[in-house]
Amino acid sequence: MINTRKQIILLAFAFLIIPYLFSRAAQDTQVAIAQEFDVNLPKQEESASRKKRMRKSKNKEEKKKKAATYMDFEYDQLVAAKNVQKEKGNTSATIKYLEQLLKLTTNVTQIAEHLLELADVFYLDQQFKKAAHIYTQYCTMYPGSEKQEYALYRSIMSSFACILSIDRDQTKTEETLGLTEVFLLQDHFKTYREEVLQIQKQCYEQLAASDCSICSFYLTSGKLKAAEKRITHLRSYWLAKLPTLEPEIIALEVQLAEKKETLELLNNKNTQVAQNKKPRHMANRF
Repeated sequence: MINTRKQIILLAFAFLIIPYLFSRAAQDTQVAIAQEFDVNLPKQEESASRKKRMRKSKNKEEKKKKAATYMDFEYDQLVAAKNVQKEKGNTSATIKYLEQLLKLTTNVTQIAEHLLELADVFYLDQQFKKAAHIYTQYCTMYPGSEKQEYALYRSIMSSFACILSIDRDQTKTEETLGLTEVFLLQDHFKTYREEVLQIQKQCYEQLAASDCSICSFYLTSGKLKAAEKRITHLRSYWLAKLPTLEPEIIALEVQLAEKKETLELLNNKNTQVAQNKKPRHMANRF
């Protein structure tokens, strides 16, 4: 009876402990499996070259999205933008827009309008060399324009502003004088006639003063023949245009006469010395 009880107790213990052991073993196995495979790989940092490539691609996208410049404007947009800049007094931007308008349009009327406007902008900005060139270009391209007198007058004014002092090259003075002669040949040009006549007179005075200065230089340098030719030119050409030049021409003629007299006296003196010099006898040389 006692043995039977022991067996019953052992059997009950077996039923209780064996499932527990199996359950514990299964849990341990699952934990081990999880520990074996649940591995978090470390994240690799992006390399510098990859970042650079990504940055380049972003920059390309940004460049593609860049706003259009005035080079991409349509004609009407350019005109509107030009007017805004002109009202603001932004000369450089106004010039850029006008130059682009001249490239963009093929309409003859529009080209004439923008060309004259561009010349005016250069003139007001005191860029007289460029202004003179464009005004002259306008006169050549549109000889029958109603603004021909205005453009030619402004061309003369711009050219006159580029004249150099009398001791320098007078090519620009001669060009200005030529423009005044073209203007004054047009009998129907009345609006700016008096101003052009005044500029013409100033060109005469400038060129005559330059010739007088050159003549004085020749006299100082002893180049009497060159000085004489210059005086002859002054009297035959410039005196008719500038009667007030007479006293200066006379003064140059007096200087020339004095230089000639001095040179003649010197030559006579040298001749007399040569004549009075006694020849030495051959025997006296030893």
